[in-house]
Amino acid sequence: MQLSKKWLVKILCPVFAQFLLFSPCLNAGTLLMQYGFEDALPYPPYSTASPGNGWPFTSVASAYWGYFTNGTNVVYSVGNIQPRSGNKFWAFQFCTTQYDPYIEKTATSIDAHINIGLGDVAYPTGTHDLIDLSTDVKSDTLTIRYWFALYGNWTSSQTAIGTDGQPRDIDAAGMKFIRAYADGGNYQIGILGAQNNDDSDLLFHHTDDGGMWNAGCYYPVGAITNLDNKNWTCLAAHTASADNEPGVGADYTAYWQTDGVYHSGWSALNLPAFQTGLNLKNGWHSFVYQVKRLSPVFSYHNYKIDAYWDDWDMTGTQGYHYSCYVTAGFASTAYSYINVAVNWGASYPQTLMGMVFDDFEVWDGSPNTSPPDTSAPATPDGLRAE
Repeated sequence: MQLSKKWLVKILCPVFAQFLLFSPCLNAGTLLMQYGFEDALPYPPYSTASPGNGWPFTSVASAYWGYFTNGTNVVYSVGNIQPRSGNKFWAFQFCTTQYDPYIEKTATSIDAHINIGLGDVAYPTGTHDLIDLSTDVKSDTLTIRYWFALYGNWTSSQTAIGTDGQPRDIDAAGMKFIRAYADGGNYQIGILGAQNNDDSDLLFHHTDDGGMWNAGCYYPVGAITNLDNKNWTCLAAHTASADNEPGVGADYTAYWQTDGVYHSGWSALNLPAFQTGLNLKNGWHSFVYQVKRLSPVFSYHNYKIDAYWDDWDMTGTQGYHYSCYVTAGFASTAYSYINVAVNWGASYPQTLMGMVFDDFEVWDGSPNTSPPDTSAPATPDGLRAE
């Protein structure tokens, strides 16, 4: 599907459509933002001015905006990569030790927070897109989709330096490919992480720490929760109460077990690492990330995540589709913002490793006109052990 390049498009079904049984707008989502960088100009490091009237990326802090302007830029080409549509696209470099001739800068950090949906915040100054997910998303479903391509040395054999100054395997770092947040601040719903390897593909995993233990929540067998700086695994299905509170309740040993450790990477053990089977290191690829809030109060697996590669229309008949439930340990009735390609978990690639992006869309609801899927997530196809 070839998209026209526009700053900002708002599409609303006519008011009378809700009364028409066969209206084509029935069940359709609302397109909140569509952007393809055509109005944007390349920008120098530390520039605070908006690159274009429809510019979608923002920041609340000058430090992060500085990282952003030093490691990214509007470009016309990157090697043999041309714009997916129009004349311009956008590039992000992760390596901080080498000059990138395409963005014409040397990145100063891997931690450029690429935020979408924060509304009217400090950076950039001037006219830009003011999409505010906390108020603009009226439904329980948030969808973002865009096109991306990779350039540079995306192999696990390249050298990386950790924050301790010692070499480490870049494959073990894990880039936060995309993150979704709910209202109330940094309330993270889930992270889709990406690792590079020597195959033509990327290795992905979805994180889910289970959230803090919460009285009144129903926990099925195998559920994970956090309490007293430990992870706990549910042994018997139950509704949480004082009697079965992990480590405290009189009957907790019948319901919970722990190894006494909080595993920061625990989530990656519960949701499978997977490869898409697609050659993501060659050319443009579409990516769709849809988050569905299943409950506005804290409950186990209260969000459903669907990710689609090379399936722009979310048909499930092409490319690759991954679906899972995650638990966000807080009550929420609104979304907050999205991070794209945030950082490499305190690993710094020592040779050029970059991504380019084009044709962003953000939807309130689903881009498709079919009713939302309420079935349980399917087991991903094509999984293989690494």
